[in-house]
Amino acid sequence: MDKAYASLVGLYRGERFLARFHIRVRYRRALLGELLRHVPESGSFLDIGCGHGVFANLLALTSAGRDVTGMDISEEKIAVARRTVGDRGNVRFLVADAAAFVPAEKPDVATILDALYLIPFDPQQRLIEALFGSLKEGGLLMINEVCRDRSWRFRKSVLQETVSVRLLGITSGKGFYYRSVQEWTALLEGTGFSVRAIPRRTPNPTHLFLCRKGEGGR
Repeated sequence: MDKAYASLVGLYRGERFLARFHIRVRYRRALLGELLRHVPESGSFLDIGCGHGVFANLLALTSAGRDVTGMDISEEKIAVARRTVGDRGNVRFLVADAAAFVPAEKPDVATILDALYLIPFDPQQRLIEALFGSLKEGGLLMINEVCRDRSWRFRKSVLQETVSVRLLGITSGKGFYYRSVQEWTALLEGTGFSVRAIPRRTPNPTHLFLCRKGEGGR
């Protein structure tokens, strides 16, 4: 994984310091390398809310069998992501609003990492329902989210996001829409997914939700 990390960082070598710093911090704090063990080595991937394209690029770099599309609402971040593509044919980036996005083709895997909390609750649900309909049978939806609880770690994460969104403008958003682990599980299972919730060893109270279409769902 050290080799993959070095290759990933190298893609952003020509970007501004703040972008390069954010990418390094994002990789390490979110333990992005660990997420690769939960996804297949091949297939079509849709990374929703991809930001600067860090995880989408990681997916594409670590397996030529993955065909990856990353999308984000920020034109500035997508511009950065597009500059990393070069002559690679298995990754691309587009500007789109996740709350209103419908994939043109059925992906095998959809990933949403630390982005849903910026989308109001009703559009969150509509996006989950749209993805259930869009994924191939047996497809995987992987969600990584800070989940609401009563811990000091959750309060700390809200403070950090307040600074990032409202003061520094690093992340785009007008509010925070956190759910608890139980609320996420109920929403996802109610949509039809079979769900496995995994607590993660990150600084914030993050859970990974592995949601499978067609395994015990409707």
